[in-house]
Amino acid sequence: MSDKSKCSGEAGEKLCSVIKSHKVVVFTKEHDPLSFEVVETLKQINPKDLHIVNLDKCGCTQAEGLLKEKTGDRPGPRVFIDGKFVDDLETSLKDMDLREVLEKKCKDAGAL
Repeated sequence: MSDKSKCSGEAGEKLCSVIKSHKVVVFTKEHDPLSFEVVETLKQINPKDLHIVNLDKCGCTQAEGLLKEKTGDRPGPRVFIDGKFVDDLETSLKDMDLREVLEKKCKDAGAL
């Protein structure tokens, strides 16, 4: 499925607009330990234009389904840096710590 089709419809357009209009976007779930860890780590790194969306509190039930389409059906937070989905967080964590991974990706994207 193309990115364009994932951004169709009102909910899809809003989702893509949020991702495109912020340097770093994290979609989290309230009771997910990795979501909490990612958010806290990003707050410490303090990238430019960090935007956090708690899917449990935003009232955007369609967003969760759209994120699954866009990123695949996987647990944990969905992190976008410079509009690109960070899909290798769990894999990267085997070699580096979370802070190193996120800091490098933010730096590479010009978000630091």
